[in-house]
Amino acid sequence: MKRFAFIVSLMISSTGYSQTQNILLAQVSGTDTLYYATLPAFTIQAKRSAASKRKHARLIADIKRVYPYARLGAKILDSYRDSIASAESDHKARVFYKRAEQELKTQYGREIKALNHRQGLLLIKLIDRETSHTAYQIISNSRSNLTAGLYQGIARIWGYNLKTRYDATKEYEIESALYDLYGSVPIALN
Repeated sequence: MKRFAFIVSLMISSTGYSQTQNILLAQVSGTDTLYYATLPAFTIQAKRSAASKRKHARLIADIKRVYPYARLGAKILDSYRDSIASAESDHKARVFYKRAEQELKTQYGREIKALNHRQGLLLIKLIDRETSHTAYQIISNSRSNLTAGLYQGIARIWGYNLKTRYDATKEYEIESALYDLYGSVPIALN
């Protein structure tokens, strides 16, 4: 009995010192009271099958490898954007595009060439996601329409499409993987 009284007195004394002030937001409407609370953001996902888990894990691994290149390409193009916009002619603008291309090639050309087919398709989509320009548009601006058409033809032979637009609603698996890896990743709206 003494042990029970000690435990009860301990519980009462600990709750007496740990009281905090809770402020509830409420709206009174007639005889009803509606309480408001801010809830943290959350996502609802269905359970994945074993095959779906493997596919998602492979997509995450591919994004870990490819996404930094897409971000870097967007960053480099963005750094040259003012120079390209202020260029007096298409020829001078293409000079800036060439500089950006050379910068990417010297730093990451070997790694980008080592990507597999699936990673290449993902890179094309992520470039559009990050720059809001398709790979075809970037090639067309940096070189010429004829060269872009030639690259598009070669890409089509190998199963790529440089004119692929990124649509976040259709590419929900990529968005889900990006969210799993990096949290909230904004889409370029240029």
